[in-house]
Amino acid sequence: MKAATRPATGFGIALEDLDNDGWTDLVQLNGHVLDRERLGIPFRMQPTLLRNRGAGSLEAASASAGEWFLRPRLGRGLVWGDLDDDGRIDLVAQALEEPVAVLWNESPPAHWLDVKFANGAAAAVTTWPIGGQVVVTAGGRARTRSVTSGSSYASSSSRSLHFGLGSAQIVDTLEVRWPDGRTWRRRGVAVDRALVIPHGD
Repeated sequence: MKAATRPATGFGIALEDLDNDGWTDLVQLNGHVLDRERLGIPFRMQPTLLRNRGAGSLEAASASAGEWFLRPRLGRGLVWGDLDDDGRIDLVAQALEEPVAVLWNESPPAHWLDVKFANGAAAAVTTWPIGGQVVVTAGGRARTRSVTSGSSYASSSSRSLHFGLGSAQIVDTLEVRWPDGRTWRRRGVAVDRALVIPHGD
């Protein structure tokens, strides 16, 4: 889908499974830094939403994503997280000369799992396990997500790791790989919930 992103000047970007089908989708806010309309270069640019169909296939989905994606804007900051705890990733988008927009996700339901970290009782841990990884295996596929300290242009999103599971009704294996080399593993984890894992225990 180079044709969908090559003409744009991108800022905020999100790589999240927005429809919980198990494949990572892409959202990109676009907008130039200089007004060069007279030279044929757009100043305001339409946001980009690419839906991952699996097997390396992406499709343009901005036209069906709601009004906010249909109008050219000076897109900048973008954050995400499950704001209403319904298992779907919502977006908060910021464009110059506009109010901040909260974009509620209303995609059809599918199974999911959120992994959150909390300070452990057995250790005086006051930091997030930056660099750690979570591997979720469900429905015959493994999905890996990493804990990072930043997320997008001038933005920082929820540190929960969200996994879309499609039709899988159970997580066969959940593995946490801590930055210090330790591993935490569970089998048969229930879906459609937020799982809190103590960091340091």
